[in-house]
Amino acid sequence: MLPTVLGCNAGQIAQAFAVPTSTMAQRLVRAKSQIRDRRIPFVVPGRIELLGRLKSVLEAIDGEYAMDWWLVSGATLRDSLADEAHYIAVTLATLIGDQPEAWGLAALVSYCVARAPAREAAAYVPLEEQDTRRSNPDLIRRGEQYLQRPRVGHGP
Repeated sequence: MLPTVLGCNAGQIAQAFAVPTSTMAQRLVRAKSQIRDRRIPFVVPGRIELLGRLKSVLEAIDGEYAMDWWLVSGATLRDSLADEAHYIAVTLATLIGDQPEAWGLAALVSYCVARAPAREAAAYVPLEEQDTRRSNPDLIRRGEQYLQRPRVGHGP
């Protein structure tokens, strides 16, 4: 997903996953070979197929967010990889509905995107030093709803 859909290169992906570029390049080559050899079509998979690939899909979404976690790659948050990761995480969780890991990722990315304005001064700003008044309260509420979803069985 990251190189094909988002146009990210092996170096960017490696940095997001904290592995050497050569390691990630090898992983990408193996993944492309598996897709080719198994003749996996480039389509949105059905629910059963998606559940079988869920771990990999969640890792890709997390990686997408990680590539953009402290800065906005677009002109605004709306144009950024972080916002796109948030959209995909929430869409995925909604589509499969009953998977706590998907709702957990949707919550995590919601919280992180909500806090982005509070920590834009540097790559790492400890929580106690962040200006939480700048956080997005709507995204924080939605993150909390996503965390509750798997336990109580109601929508976001």
